[in-house]
Amino acid sequence: MSFKPGRVVPLNVLSNQIVKLNELGSKQYWRLQTNKLDDSKTEQRLEADYKFKSFAKTWEFLNMVALKAATLKHHPTIITTYNKVNLQITTHDVGNLITYDDLKLASAVHDEFVDKFSSAKSKTPTTTEGEPNNGLSNVEKTSQLIDDLINKP
Repeated sequence: MSFKPGRVVPLNVLSNQIVKLNELGSKQYWRLQTNKLDDSKTEQRLEADYKFKSFAKTWEFLNMVALKAATLKHHPTIITTYNKVNLQITTHDVGNLITYDDLKLASAVHDEFVDKFSSAKSKTPTTTEGEPNNGLSNVEKTSQLIDDLINKP
């Protein structure tokens, strides 16, 4: 994989990716949060709120997030209370902006949430052309799409 870590996602690409991410499942989980700083710079983060039926399910999800984060070597801010989890993902090394690493982690977490924790399973995933995804997981499709965008001439 020729992925280039730390590359900032252009805003138009980011908006499209958040829409695609939220197509999975029954509600809009992920959103872009922006914060204007005093020196005319902007910070960004991907943010999502998840709710679970029990404390045990909450921690099962948190363990999965920890595993995904360790695998991708990219770690979110996690705020949790009993059956609620708030995830915040940004890349500090580029001034708290969204990079392709952030999108990969958000996609990996959300794909797993829809598959294992959501009561409303998503429709059959399709490619951007509307064709079946040929067995690729959403994480694999997103990673492939991100890599294609990064390596575009």
